[in-house]
Amino acid sequence: MRQALGKSSPEVASALSGRPDDSPPRWRPIWVADTGSSPDGFVTAVGCSPGADLIAVGDRSGCLRLYRSDGELITERRTGRTAGLTALAGGHHAGRSYLVSIDRGNVLQLWDGLTGEPLTSVALTGRRGSHLSLVSIGGRLIASLAGDEWRGVLIDLASGRKVARDEFEPNPAVFLDGHPVTVTADAGGVLQVTPIPVATTTIPAARRNTAPSAAGLGEDAPRGLDPATGPAAVAAGPVLCFDAGGRRMAGVIRAKQVTIWDLAEHRPVDVLTAPVPVDGLAATAGGDLMLLAGGEAVYLAHEDPATGTQPETKP
Repeated sequence: MRQALGKSSPEVASALSGRPDDSPPRWRPIWVADTGSSPDGFVTAVGCSPGADLIAVGDRSGCLRLYRSDGELITERRTGRTAGLTALAGGHHAGRSYLVSIDRGNVLQLWDGLTGEPLTSVALTGRRGSHLSLVSIGGRLIASLAGDEWRGVLIDLASGRKVARDEFEPNPAVFLDGHPVTVTADAGGVLQVTPIPVATTTIPAARRNTAPSAAGLGEDAPRGLDPATGPAAVAAGPVLCFDAGGRRMAGVIRAKQVTIWDLAEHRPVDVLTAPVPVDGLAATAGGDLMLLAGGEAVYLAHEDPATGTQPETKP
């Protein structure tokens, strides 16, 4: 059921509702994730199951919850672990939706993206990354993990085999007006869009590395741009690219603010301000957002700026 904003953890939601200049918001807070049944309901990760408009919320006790876009709780799932979830990401593989999480114990957990059922888990050793994504490459489901001070690792979730990548690029790459670009933000939170040479791009959001590897991932493993292909901007934090209202958008997290940019016009269209630092951001297929701040996960619906109404949801 949709939860009223005033009944649970209202601090972040209330701050997002108010705008200093009284301008109409493009993203309006609708509900707050209800984690009251958890022994520790402090939210630590948010994500979305692609194509299903399901919102995933992880908390400090290691619990995963799936919500519908209207705030209805679909399921609550746990594993035998109690380590808090620190990151969530969604992806498609072989016609099926999946979610992957990483917890404070450095364990990757694969979940069914529609039911939340826990599936394969892979224990990691050594470095823990902050940028998690889930991709389907060469018939295999691969979790990619990258950090700010090291480049990254690819994990085959079927076999558990890991391959370190010295040239891994965690910044998102998208197609803008039919041309591939990388999307980053500089230290001031200003969006940076860098064209990718067409000759080096054969699949969306990644280059192909045709060199073989012992783990069998090399043939289709995504790699970043070589230094000679263009300048690399210093990211202020992860940049979330998503579609909303037929436009390509990018959300840049910087301290207590999230700036939403229109990629094509390269201008900010909205600023979301929270009373505490923003820890995470996820987007549904329809362009709605799930914002994480202060242990509170707030769902914000995208509205047409001209009419103030939400776009129709496709069945």
